[in-house]
Amino acid sequence: MSINLEKKIEYIKNVFKNFKNYIELEDFKNYLFFTLNAPTAIIITPTLNFGKSPNVTLGYDPFRKIYFTKLQTNLFSSSEIIIYYASEPLTDKLILKKEDKFFDDYLTGNEKEIAFAGREKFLFLKKTIGIENDKEKRSIEFEIYNYFDEMESFISSTSLPFIFLLEGSTNDEPDLLFAFNLKPSLNLSKKYIYYIDCFLDKEQKLRDINYIKQDENLELTFMQDLKDIGHSELFKSTFDLLLKIKSFNMPS
Repeated sequence: MSINLEKKIEYIKNVFKNFKNYIELEDFKNYLFFTLNAPTAIIITPTLNFGKSPNVTLGYDPFRKIYFTKLQTNLFSSSEIIIYYASEPLTDKLILKKEDKFFDDYLTGNEKEIAFAGREKFLFLKKTIGIENDKEKRSIEFEIYNYFDEMESFISSTSLPFIFLLEGSTNDEPDLLFAFNLKPSLNLSKKYIYYIDCFLDKEQKLRDINYIKQDENLELTFMQDLKDIGHSELFKSTFDLLLKIKSFNMPS
């Protein structure tokens, strides 16, 4: 292993040294589109249901004041990560329909086309999470499964429709792009072990980008929004959502 690569891996692992199974997102729109559009096989809903459903469940913890989704990174072991957005309640309704004005405040027409495909109703359940999990003092380990030298190679290799972006703490530090690798792994240790694919973006190219489009010819386009995408193009292309991380803090 070259010294340069060793330094990159050391830098990435240092980013996660205080990780406690929580990822705070910067804005509610980011959280909402992620929750509506993520593959149901890796999402644990607040009702603990797996699999495709015509409805979608979103969770709100009224004590911690967070909207949350549980991300399952390994189907063979307990490895839940809580993705959340901190906020006062944005709706008091239990059930929202796709035509409800609430969604118009956060999603464009094309975003709703993608997120609402086959879904009619959305449950907003109020539930407290993480009480017992927070008491567990299990150590956490991040394993870099793949490090990529090129951003395009990293993006093209991801199997999930979302990529996490954590900005460098200073303008001189690179942004970290990473995705959880769903490598089947039977973890018999007392650690939480997470496998990630990653790339360090020295040029900080994606800070103002929200979506990455990959068309029929596998060409990549970086986009701030999906407003100018035609209907046929919308369903002939795939779109990766950039999840902008605010912190790894555990909500109080």
